[in-house]
Amino acid sequence: MWKIVLQIILAVGCMRAQDLLLPQARHIVGTVVDQEGKPVVEASIGHPNDFRQTHQTDSAGRFEVDTRAPALVVRKAGFRSELVRTQDGAEV
Repeated sequence: MWKIVLQIILAVGCMRAQDLLLPQARHIVGTVVDQEGKPVVEASIGHPNDFRQTHQTDSAGRFEVDTRAPALVVRKAGFRSELVRTQDGAEV
């Protein structure tokens, strides 16, 4: 019973999330650096329209992602997570 209810809730949540996506995908290119300007290696780049693939920064802190999400979240253990809006531009 709980599994059915949870699936219905998740399905409704996914439908509403689709309404929040940008009309077209954007190609986002960025570099993640710490407060001293040093690259942050293997920072996770999360966005809601692609859960199947993991996106991480490379050895120079760079990343590339195609997304319809209105924002990305950059995460790395030991650092403060950062929300980055994607509507503003393709280079962050």
